[in-house]
Order: sequence, then C-alpha cells, then structure tokens
Amino acid sequence: MSHDETQLHEDDPTRLVARLNQLKDNIKQVPPQLLAENTGSTYHEESLNQGFFSISIWEQQIKLTYPTLEVMSPKSDLILPNQALLFYYFYTADGFPQSDHWISYTELPNGMFYTQAFQSYTGKELAHVFQNDRISFESAAKVSGGKQVEFGSISYEFKLLPYISLLVVFWEGDDEFPSTFQILFNASTHHYLPTDACAIAGSMLTRRIINAKK
Repeated sequence: MSHDETQLHEDDPTRLVARLNQLKDNIKQVPPQLLAENTGSTYHEESLNQGFFSISIWEQQIKLTYPTLEVMSPKSDLILPNQALLFYYFYTADGFPQSDHWISYTELPNGMFYTQAFQSYTGKELAHVFQNDRISFESAAKVSGGKQVEFGSISYEFKLLPYISLLVVFWEGDDEFPSTFQILFNASTHHYLPTDACAIAGSMLTRRIINAKK
C-alpha cells in the first residue's frame, strides 16, 4: 500500500485532516476560474477573489467556498473520505479531454501493483454478497444511483465527480463458473484523481451498493 493510500485509509482523522489541509494550500494557489474549467464545476464570484464552486459528488450537489475551501452540503456534512476525493480532484484535475473508454484498475498509473488488493475489497466483495443474484444486484445498483450501461452481462455507471465515472460490471456465472464483478474507470481518470484515491472511490462505491442491498 502506498503512502497516500495509507493516509486515505487512515483511522486517525487527524492525519487525514492534515493531508487535506496540505491539498487545500496547493489548490488556493490556482485561480478559481481555472479550477472551475479543469474540474467541470461552476464558479460563482461574490466579490473580488471570493466566491464558491457548485459541484456534484456522487450526484449530490454541494458548494465549495473559495478561497477558504469549506464544503457546504445541503443534506449533511460531507464525510472525510468524500472530502478527500473532492480535494484530490481539485488538486489533480488538468482539464484533459474526457474518454468514453473503460479501463481496469490495473491500467491506472502503478495500478498493477495493487490490483489484487483492489479486487479483494471491491469485485470479490460484491461477488461474495450478491453471488448469482442478478436481480438483487440490479436493484441495489439502481438504489445507489447507478445508470445501466451495455457492458458484460449487466453494468451500472456511477458519476463520482463531473469528469469521473465508475462502472460496476457483473458477469453472470453458470453451473461451472461463479458470477464475477469488477469496477472499471473511464480512461481519463488519472488526469483527475491519483490512483490511490481511485482505490478509495472503488471501495466506497462497493459499500454503497452492498448497503443498498441491506
């Protein structure tokens, strides 16, 4: 597990908050108009060098103040892992053209070194919970905000942030082979999130779908 991934999974919230503060300091150095362009958010200027971004995360609309970079969510406080994804997104996004091609975690930068671990807490966990129950998976995916996509036996796309989508793919098994699951990313993802943060996104999505079944 890499240094950043360890921090994002860290049980000690103090260390995570410290990392987020480092990201904020770097983000503040970039003009808000450029941040908005690179992230696909909308910047609302309220006064000179002060305003807020409108952006959605997991289809939930939030505000991010500038330059203080405080998250304002209408429903509830945005949990720390989601804040981490948001600030890594603002820190990493470079405005690279979007891709409609899907890639595996292995194809992300340095992803091949952590693919086995990633699959163990995403695809294998989904397979353990849903097994061959396609109907149950479909129901949980829809409740979690997934949009059906033609891929594998059945797949659902989830919009994490404006320029990042994840695809949960279900390959239905038979009498000889069990069903399998895999989480894919749009091919331009590494221009918007580091690989370690993608691991967190995949883990969070897995939990969302499993919790929807429960």
